[in-house]
Amino acid sequence: MSCRYALPILVVFFAITLTPRAFAQEKTETEKPWKRFSINLGANFATNDSSVRLGFPGIGVSVNPEELFGLDTRTVSFKVDGYWRFMPRRKHRLDFS
Repeated sequence: MSCRYALPILVVFFAITLTPRAFAQEKTETEKPWKRFSINLGANFATNDSSVRLGFPGIGVSVNPEELFGLDTRTVSFKVDGYWRFMPRRKHRLDFS
């Protein structure tokens, strides 16, 4: 490798490795890095329409699987998940969903 390419490669290498250290902040003793527990709730309301049209403009056939197989076009789902950090140092946690 010639010296012509070595300097740009070194500049990029040092920029990538030293930049995160410039933005690092010192932690204080009272700062706790992890939450003790968390609970998330959510809901999803969806309407499905999976009609398919086969053919050319003006000529063709339309197929609606919901009507053909008697499926429900509306879907409602609920979600609950979270975690609990049970050790004093909070490095271990129990997840549920």
